[in-house]
Amino acid sequence: MASILYRLARWAHRHRLRVISMWLAAFIFIGVCASLFMGQLSNTFTLPGTETQRTLDRMKEELPDLAGGSGSIVFRESTDKALSEGQQKSIAEALEQLSMHPQVVDAMSPFDLQKQLDKAQPEIDKNEKKLVDGQKKLDDAKKQIADGKVQLEDGRKDLTNGWAQYFDGEKKIKDAEPQIAAGEKKLADSRAQLDAGQKKLDSGASQLAAGEAKYNDGLAQYKSGKKAYDSGQAQYNAGEQKLDALRKRTSPAEGKNTSPACSNCLAAHPARNSSPRLPRARPRQRPA
Repeated sequence: MASILYRLARWAHRHRLRVISMWLAAFIFIGVCASLFMGQLSNTFTLPGTETQRTLDRMKEELPDLAGGSGSIVFRESTDKALSEGQQKSIAEALEQLSMHPQVVDAMSPFDLQKQLDKAQPEIDKNEKKLVDGQKKLDDAKKQIADGKVQLEDGRKDLTNGWAQYFDGEKKIKDAEPQIAAGEKKLADSRAQLDAGQKKLDSGASQLAAGEAKYNDGLAQYKSGKKAYDSGQAQYNAGEQKLDALRKRTSPAEGKNTSPACSNCLAAHPARNSSPRLPRARPRQRPA
């Protein structure tokens, strides 16, 4: 590629008059074609299919007075001094002549606009103050929005952490389900054992009540036997006292004259010679 460009440049340099003539002929040909076929130049253009063009077309239909364009004309004093009354009058006349042009709808005088602005300045200042207050409120609202965003972000983090804890808890519950089932089975077995123990306890209570009734009967029998024993013991003691009194009346010397019948009488009643031992009944202890 470099060699081709080098050859072309070298040929143009050698035949420079011919190359210049060719370029001039080309420019003349382009100018003739433009003058014959290009048409009349215009400073208006359209952009079909765009939102701006659709808006302008709609304004021409509904608000034809506002559908056109607008422009500004600047009048400047050459010495940078304030405009004199004559200059202001000349500007007003020029604007009046401009407003008479068929393509111009209205030409507003800057001096009239300035008067209107001067009259509206207090209102403008008031509105500017309102604007400043509104801007301050807007800044406060932006700050509140920023704080709200921070709180929202914190709430989102808390919500994320809460969901994570929820899923962890759910996983733990699922993992603990076998243990829960085993615990429930143990609980059911414990209830069965408790019911069986309760039945045994009820049966033991019945047996205890029956044993207590038997004990009360035995105690009553013991008390009755004890009473009979005490009565017999009293009789025995009374007989022993009588026997002692009889022995005291009979001296040892008189024992020789004792008749065999009396000896036989003493032999026939050995209970009088020795103290009998009666069995003692032991009371049953009440079960605890």
